[in-house]
Amino acid sequence: MKRVKKFAEEFKKFISRGNVLDLAVAVVIGAAFGKIVTSLVDDMITPLLSLVIGKIDFENLKWVIIAATDGAAEVAVRYGNFIKNIINFLIIAFCIFLAVYFYTKAKSAAENAKKKFFDDIKKNGEENGEDKNTGAFIAEPETVDAAGTEDTAAPKEETPEELLKEIRDLLKAVSEKE
Repeated sequence: MKRVKKFAEEFKKFISRGNVLDLAVAVVIGAAFGKIVTSLVDDMITPLLSLVIGKIDFENLKWVIIAATDGAAEVAVRYGNFIKNIINFLIIAFCIFLAVYFYTKAKSAAENAKKKFFDDIKKNGEENGEDKNTGAFIAEPETVDAAGTEDTAAPKEETPEELLKEIRDLLKAVSEKE
């Protein structure tokens, strides 16, 4: 009984995570997408292929091993349906490839833009970490007290408003430079 309870708790923990909901949505969308692709193949591609090949109905393509008799059903290898399923697979695989390809390209472009942005900020900075145009710090400056000795205390944390103002000033400086 203890194992069942532990298993139930682990299942509850698993099911309450966000990934399960994402997976459920993906399955529903995938099933709908599969129906769309099946319709595309059955209603558009297969008739066009049949027209090009010579008016062959893929569903009737089969190799009859034992012909149907009064008491027994036909035994046949239906390779036409197999061909249609291969076409379905290739279309779905191509669509998934395109989705991953464009996602990867967009992510790479975003990362390159982010890297260029920070490289431009670093180029504008002086040795002490200040932006030449705004005077805002782009890196933590050395902490030195009034007597000229190094302050070992942790640097003061900026408020969100101060950080937003600093980001605004940096963006303004970069846009003015371009």
